[in-house]
Amino acid sequence: MKLYYREYGSYSDQRPTLILLHGLLGSSSNWHGIARQLEAGHHIIVPDLRNHGRSPHADDVGYPAHVADLLELLDEHGLDSVQLVGHSMGGKAAMQLALEQPQRVSALVVVDIAPVTYPDRFQTIYSAMTSLDLFSQTSRNSAEHQLMALLHDKGLCQYLLQNLVREGEVWRWRVN
Repeated sequence: MKLYYREYGSYSDQRPTLILLHGLLGSSSNWHGIARQLEAGHHIIVPDLRNHGRSPHADDVGYPAHVADLLELLDEHGLDSVQLVGHSMGGKAAMQLALEQPQRVSALVVVDIAPVTYPDRFQTIYSAMTSLDLFSQTSRNSAEHQLMALLHDKGLCQYLLQNLVREGEVWRWRVN
């Protein structure tokens, strides 16, 4: 799958390529501030993982599919080896890539996740998102108001609303 990505800095033999991977319900924009701070010394690629941001949607959400997507991204850029930083879900995808293709990963940083199975912590969030009647929304504020009534966490609601986009007269979630 061809992933949407943002690129910072420029590639050279003296500037290692760093790939930053977002977490569940995130996107490449979550890393913008950090990428801007690091671009002077690195070539940085920040993809939207499948089913997130501007990347395509697919039914397969497993880590092997994420690894295949990332390998396609590396191959597209002619990169033999990269440094990976992954947050949460992106961290698990990074670990999976490092396990399957260790020669393609020169360094690995995993943030806020471990290689264990976690209980489902997102069902309440998914339920709130799917219960939102996107056809009746008149504004992002009305969507935020409805999400707040269900989740009671303004920061979380604003984070989720980064995924809400308007196409013509209809709102839709960027996440699949």
